[in-house]
Amino acid sequence: MIQLEDLKRLKVTSETKAYLYAEARRLGCSMHEVARAELHRIAVEKIHAAKVLVSLSPREAREGDSQSERVPVIDLRREAAQ
Repeated sequence: MIQLEDLKRLKVTSETKAYLYAEARRLGCSMHEVARAELHRIAVEKIHAAKVLVSLSPREAREGDSQSERVPVIDLRREAAQ
């Protein structure tokens, strides 16, 4: 069983609540389950993106796959020091 952490009270916008309600009805589960699944999906995607970014050499990160896909390289150590 997956260990769950309690966030206590999480306030959301009315649009977010409407989305959670609609998805919960569509899937036949609770709004809490939908929110957990969506937050987990976002976290997994962000973690994967960070791992890919870290694995790129500075040249790969600057060049991307083509000239139109150039990605700015940020020195995270310098950013963290500021």
